Amino acid sequence: MAGIYFHIPFCKQACSYCDFYFTTHQNEKEKLLRCMDEEIVNRLPAFHFNEIKSIYFGGGTPSVLSYLEIQQLISKATSTVALMPDAEITLEANPDNLSMEFLTALKTKTLVNRLSIGMQSFHASELELMYRAHNVAESIQAFKNAREVGFENISLDLIYGVPGSTLTSWKANVQRAIDLNPEHLSAYCLTIEDNTRLKYWIEKGRHIYPEESLILEQSELLMEMTQSAGYEHYEISNFAKPNQYAKHNTNYWKGEPYLGIGPSAHSFKGNERSWNISNTKEYILRTGQNKVTFETETLSKIDRFNEFIMIHLRTQWGLHTNKIEELFGPDYLDAFIQQVEKIDKTLLQNNGDLYTLTKQGKHQADGIASSLFLVTSP
Repeated sequence: MAGIYFHIPFCKQACSYCDFYFTTHQNEKEKLLRCMDEEIVNRLPAFHFNEIKSIYFGGGTPSVLSYLEIQQLISKATSTVALMPDAEITLEANPDNLSMEFLTALKTKTLVNRLSIGMQSFHASELELMYRAHNVAESIQAFKNAREVGFENISLDLIYGVPGSTLTSWKANVQRAIDLNPEHLSAYCLTIEDNTRLKYWIEKGRHIYPEESLILEQSELLMEMTQSAGYEHYEISNFAKPNQYAKHNTNYWKGEPYLGIGPSAHSFKGNERSWNISNTKEYILRTGQNKVTFETETLSKIDRFNEFIMIHLRTQWGLHTNKIEELFGPDYLDAFIQQVEKIDKTLLQNNGDLYTLTKQGKHQADGIASSLFLVTSP
């Protein structure tokens, strides 16, 4: 069982905070999609997938594709490898793309069965700051449209730690999202990335990044409100109604293999990780010349151990010591136990052989994980 990720790099405009690879020029869309078809044919056999558990369209803004283009990629991927009967097929979408006409076609003429809608905020001032292409009314209407045409599995994205936000404004954001009753919520703390418009504004004093104490309060409020509304906090940034976990992302967090298709897409299998070139024109050129479009890295045992620690600690399923011993051997388990004993019990708790983050520890997940990393072989 495995997943396939399609990176669709096109966007209407550049969000002020985004450092992902994207392009606003769609003149080579048809060429790109043909090249992605070729990449599926060329690379999928090497992954030896028996069945496809999930397909995820990310970007960029994959909802700029037509329903025909979306289904074309799905059909190409599933022409040689079967979909599991309960496979999850997710389309990331911006609210301004989700017209009733598009959603109806998506629901009736493609295999997409899950939407991840990038709302980000229900405040006009925050959407303007983030250079989002939609407004609040479009967000709410997009969700209602999706429900009306029959989508029963919808995730909403929110962002906290936004310059100018308060605890009160964030509470209103979370409440409006909960009131829509989506099956899943993702909430990410805004990070200030290099080479973004937002970083330039902050450096020039046009906007001020919130104090760490406010960001912590917003995170704690998020956890409290989602729990009260019946959502499980199953990964640091993700909340789901019972049995509504994002299957594709859960594949990542459980270390299962996945194939990434398209410019800048990443892939993983066993002890090997690869990533495609982050340039649409170069990706098209290399594909046309039958040249490799990706680079590959073979992970050392220490790399695999550290990655195992990082991704598993972020989830509610945590770290099992018997799994560490099974995958890496008794020496690595001993090293883990030595390190874990140094961590404050208010941050990391254990129940038998299972270690999970406490509520307080979830605010320091990356730091706790890095303190468990190994630099040399035990």
